[in-house]
Amino acid sequence: MGLRLWWMLPALAPAASVALLSRAARAGDVTEPIRIEYHAEPGCPSADEFNAQVFRRTSSARLATSGDVARTFIVGIERRASGLAGSLVIRQADGTTESREVVGPGCGEVATVLALATALAIDPQASLTAEPVDVAPLTPPPPPLKKPDAEAGTGGGAGTSPSEDDASAPWIVALGPTVEAAIAPRVAFGGTVELAWRAPGVGAVSSAGLELTYLGTSTYHSGATSSTFNYIYARPSLCSVALRWQAESGIAPCLATELGAVTGSGTDVPFGSTRTRIWATVDVGLRLFQTLGSQWFFELEGGVVLPITRYRYVFLDPNTPVYSVPSAASLASLRVGARLW
Repeated sequence: MGLRLWWMLPALAPAASVALLSRAARAGDVTEPIRIEYHAEPGCPSADEFNAQVFRRTSSARLATSGDVARTFIVGIERRASGLAGSLVIRQADGTTESREVVGPGCGEVATVLALATALAIDPQASLTAEPVDVAPLTPPPPPLKKPDAEAGTGGGAGTSPSEDDASAPWIVALGPTVEAAIAPRVAFGGTVELAWRAPGVGAVSSAGLELTYLGTSTYHSGATSSTFNYIYARPSLCSVALRWQAESGIAPCLATELGAVTGSGTDVPFGSTRTRIWATVDVGLRLFQTLGSQWFFELEGGVVLPITRYRYVFLDPNTPVYSVPSAASLASLRVGARLW
């Protein structure tokens, strides 16, 4: 099945056998009341579909009501760098817990193994295949969705449920403050607007985008002279993945370039002037991205700026050196954004 198991299903049998003998000792109890808490990534089977898989394998349990004392089966499926990871935590009525974990390439496969593990923990004689049984408390799962091309081509044939591969690539928009140091005599402050594509799954590229940035410095005084500098540039960027702790959260190394213009203004000299020149750099940095719910997120980035256009700023009359752009500078930015579907 392409799954890498971090535990063996028979390991659940001792705990399940104890629960089975305990239930058998109570005369008149036909089924065990249980609770299932299910959380999964978008594109995975729904909670109703997962419950159906469990109860198709065993008739020794039912969903608990509000007044029942019951075991709780906490099931989670999340995306990691190595694939999809599923976890099963069994919380007994007295508060003690047991946990298991499985990793696999697809949501459906991981959910199936977790459903089988849940059924075996309830009933060691549970069926290894999801055979239909009559379970009154279950809500029937919703009918499968049809793809538009299947409807048009078959005229009423069976549709196909959407999978992770059908998920559209999310576009994001973000904005926030940006700071660059050492590109001018004073630190340059400003803001950035970003439009980017973020990969929906695990891959070599986590995001690719375009930023528009404006920066300005406070007045720099050199003797009796004064100067200010302003930058406006576009910044295409490409990020990979170094560490991911959620489907949309992690740390990524990024490569970018700044392409735009720098404008310097000189005052407090006999012949003050303003000049605009091309500004170009190569940027290398790290970007932390963290989701804030299903739609919002924030990004924190820091990096090294390598100027391609290294200017030496001077006043010509009288000849007064102001500043020389070094071979390396620094960049930091914080952006808050939202998904665009």
